[in-house]
Amino acid sequence: MRIMNGGEWLSAVAALWKKSTVAALCLCISATLTAATVRQVSNFELEGRPVLVPSVQKMEQGEGTIVLPATFTVLLPDGEALIAEKLEAALKRFSGVKMNRVPERTDAFCRFILTETGVPAHEQGYRLSVNDSGIEVAARKSAGLFYGMQTLCNLLRNANGLELRKLHISDWPDFDRRGYFCTIRFQPPKMMPQLKIAIDAMASLKINWLLLDNSEAFPYQKFKLSRRKPENIYTLEQMHEIIDYCRARHIEITPTMQIWSHSAWLNQHPDWEKMREGEREGWGCQLCPLNEQAREIVEQAITEQVQLYGTKLFSPLMDEIYSGPFHTCPRCKEVPPEKLLRDYVKFLEDICRRLGVTMMVCQDALENRYWKYGDALRDAFDSSTRILWWNYDDNLKMVWNLPAFKRFPLVGHALCGKPINLHNVARLMLANGSRECTTTFWYYTYACGIHSRLEWETPDSLGGFANSYDYLWHFTEKHYTEFDYDGTFEMMRLMYPEEIMASPAGQGDPVPLEGAVNAELSGTGRYPVFTSDDSTVALAKALAELPERFRLITSPGGHYYGIRLAGVPKEGRWCAEFGFGNRKAESLSFLMTASIPTNRFEYGRCATEGAKRFRYEPAALIVLTYDDGDRTEAVLKYRREITDWNRPFGGFKMRFAVRGLDDLDQHFNFGIYDFVNPHPGKPIKTIAFSTKRLDGISPVMLAASARGLDKPFPAPGKFNPADVAKRLPAQQDPPLPVVNVRQDFEHGLGDVTVSKGYTSHDQFTAPIRLEVVDDPLSKTGNKALKVTVPPAINGGRGTIADNGYLRVSIDMPYTIEPGTKAVSVRCRVSASAFPGINHVNDYLMHKDKEHYWFYEVVPSTVWRTASTPFARSRRATKPYDDKTQAALRRISFFFKRVPETVELWLDDFADSPDEVWKTWVAGDEEEPN
Repeated sequence: MRIMNGGEWLSAVAALWKKSTVAALCLCISATLTAATVRQVSNFELEGRPVLVPSVQKMEQGEGTIVLPATFTVLLPDGEALIAEKLEAALKRFSGVKMNRVPERTDAFCRFILTETGVPAHEQGYRLSVNDSGIEVAARKSAGLFYGMQTLCNLLRNANGLELRKLHISDWPDFDRRGYFCTIRFQPPKMMPQLKIAIDAMASLKINWLLLDNSEAFPYQKFKLSRRKPENIYTLEQMHEIIDYCRARHIEITPTMQIWSHSAWLNQHPDWEKMREGEREGWGCQLCPLNEQAREIVEQAITEQVQLYGTKLFSPLMDEIYSGPFHTCPRCKEVPPEKLLRDYVKFLEDICRRLGVTMMVCQDALENRYWKYGDALRDAFDSSTRILWWNYDDNLKMVWNLPAFKRFPLVGHALCGKPINLHNVARLMLANGSRECTTTFWYYTYACGIHSRLEWETPDSLGGFANSYDYLWHFTEKHYTEFDYDGTFEMMRLMYPEEIMASPAGQGDPVPLEGAVNAELSGTGRYPVFTSDDSTVALAKALAELPERFRLITSPGGHYYGIRLAGVPKEGRWCAEFGFGNRKAESLSFLMTASIPTNRFEYGRCATEGAKRFRYEPAALIVLTYDDGDRTEAVLKYRREITDWNRPFGGFKMRFAVRGLDDLDQHFNFGIYDFVNPHPGKPIKTIAFSTKRLDGISPVMLAASARGLDKPFPAPGKFNPADVAKRLPAQQDPPLPVVNVRQDFEHGLGDVTVSKGYTSHDQFTAPIRLEVVDDPLSKTGNKALKVTVPPAINGGRGTIADNGYLRVSIDMPYTIEPGTKAVSVRCRVSASAFPGINHVNDYLMHKDKEHYWFYEVVPSTVWRTASTPFARSRRATKPYDDKTQAALRRISFFFKRVPETVELWLDDFADSPDEVWKTWVAGDEEEPN
């Protein structure tokens, strides 16, 4: 189901429905219902401690700091030249500091030592100490020294000046193998430099396993399998270069090939027509398992890859066999399908046994829930086969099938790359004794999971990458929106440092905006809602304590203000301007946010295929005008320099400053855009904040800060909220949709009931209670439905929740009006909900209560009113035209655990003849852009 994520539309609906607030649906709920939470976000330092990515197992801080010497002497064991190279690169940011590798002696400032004493038992573990005697990294093995070096480089990147804080770190991984699945078949050899940058970023995050697919781009010696141009096929020398590059960084390569299913690599062969099974082409094509020529090519391809990589593992994948033309050609039809499967498995196992490697295969085709031959295929494999357990879902439901795989070693595999997906897969692997896990980012990068060019990336691919491997090094139950750092910014520091201010820039001075603010934000419904002085004081305090020392403008009653671009046009733009008093400044930082776009796709989306697949639209412009009349412009594109307050990831050229939950338990982030003044010697007369477009998004500047001022700003005058009203811009909102409220609970419960759904309610310690009460978040006493869910037996552990979800469904009779194009409902979950809540489904069901025409999932990171378009059916059991007017609306809440009482609030079951929302893929945590 689609969230109505346009702030403008929400305000319109609020006015139409005479409601004073917009309810929220929130996953990571950790506060009481009426108290906001605010946390600083920093990739450098928080509360006097360095921020490390990935986080370490144990860190103890000492008193004081040490100063880096002008000659940074390093003692290293033989064969560790790469550690020296990486340290030297990290020290380049400190002018006047030079590294010097010294022979074996005890007075080196930085010492790397191989030892069995006083270090973690894990072979990849290390000990790192920073004290008066300098820096020491100790480990049992070379890999431990390498990972200790990565943590030291992280400390050096974060250092403010030449000082390092004294500390002691003892660290080791929770997962022995931390893998990344990618394909270079679509990344030609000329992009080797970008591939190496990506591998270095992986090594910085302590990834040690690469599942690599290059299929027809591989330099096969016996068969020429590709009709590609020679420059698009890797040579043996280039492959050895990749292998050596990974090996030096303690990254093991496991070759993968789509054998049998998705065998598009083989259709480049001139005899493909004879080797394929069935007529299907494209990604669903399959080779005939009985074709001798295909078998010969497969055997040779596996042999050449295994021998080149020198691996002990090989993955034929074998996912989604059921989606292709299996058992369709005349020859295959003569063989029972079970025998066909067993014989082909034996063929592959014989190859791997001869080569001395173990197979790793995907689990989906080995399950009867996907096709009727799943059990037969699973039983054909030897118990030494590794099972690559993948799922595009949130993976909590995967535990339903784990008993069938208990005889196999498991490897977690989060294919969609969303951090919540990998988090749950990692949890599942740990619970079942596995210490191997991988992920990838199919939908978030152009080059199929390889971070290559910035214009081919999304903030999700970068931010999710950092967060994902944080989980694999040091697993935590913390939701990824609760990490201390900005994952997108961290990856920008590692891969594209030339694009951002990648190091601490010192303390800033707040720029007075009191005379320029033109909008009160807290009560609009478009931005985070703070209803008390405590909330806004906490927010203002957190911002003031940042290095930028932002000054948030507030007034009593929980009100906060900003410059909002929704006003009177000036020179064809919507513009706000404030004076800078002819001061000079080296750089400026702007605290920014934006309303949630009416259509997030329009502002950052998969626009086309090819190099311009991802499009990020301009949202605002900042113009510096100097005293000599010259101007400098900075364009702020959505999800590059500015993003809306409700996104889990920021943008490429911005970083989050604070995040938390507002008083409606809605997740929010405010971001910083850093701007280096190209003319620091020129006095700045004015700064203008403007936009040409207001069609679905309203950018906001909340505060500004300057570094390197030649003269301070005077103390701001007394702020008068009444002055803001005089400057309040004329609002330009999208056209109001027609909204028909079908049940608002102002006249009681009506026919609304609780249904069992898939969960027997005897799993709870008491009955679920429905009551219509005054909504405590409504200032005008509007009614809402309150559903009180008691704790589950044992909190949900040892019950049905161990095999899926605890589900609570709210039903009401519903008559479909002719011309209906959208339905909606407002809902929220109390702050006592355990973070295992995954999503809410909104079903519009057939009157017999068995078949549903469609359902959509409310993603758990978009907290606003839930709505979905009605113009087409999704996952329909009956055609759209077959809908009758009598129907049932069902809102289902899914929980993994309910250890204490949870309150659900629902209001305003509604529909509309206007189709004003566009959906993304159902079930996605974030839209695939």
